Amino acid sequence: MPDVLFIDDQKFSLKAFEILLVSQYKCKIHYAVDLTEAFTKLRERDYDFIVLDLAISLGGESPDVYTPEYAGLHILDYIERERDEKIKVRSNVPIIILSVYVNDYKVVKRLELSKNKGIVGILAKSEDQIEVFQNIVTKILSKEENI
Repeated sequence: MPDVLFIDDQKFSLKAFEILLVSQYKCKIHYAVDLTEAFTKLRERDYDFIVLDLAISLGGESPDVYTPEYAGLHILDYIERERDEKIKVRSNVPIIILSVYVNDYKVVKRLELSKNKGIVGILAKSEDQIEVFQNIVTKILSKEENI
């Protein structure tokens, strides 16, 4: 059963994606609603993939350089920086970004500069993206089975 970490402070906005993962792929969904909880979850276990919203609550650990609109970008830095020390998730864990900010110029530039090579999809948070999301998940899980 694939383990998936959803990092989003609004669970209801991802309900259609969650239903797909549970019903079709038999995934076990783990949730983190802010940066602090996401850091804790990343220290506890490895995940088959991560679904990340860029607009998440800051929580208690994040530095002031990240605005709440882009706080999810800190997760990418954290995975890269802490990969061998504090966290159990591998540095190349597949990450699907689902956010309303995917077309924001600052976000696009930041993602282009990201050292994290695990980003496998960047989608607008919208139910009309479900088919694209499904195709990405199928590719991720088929690679996992072949490893």
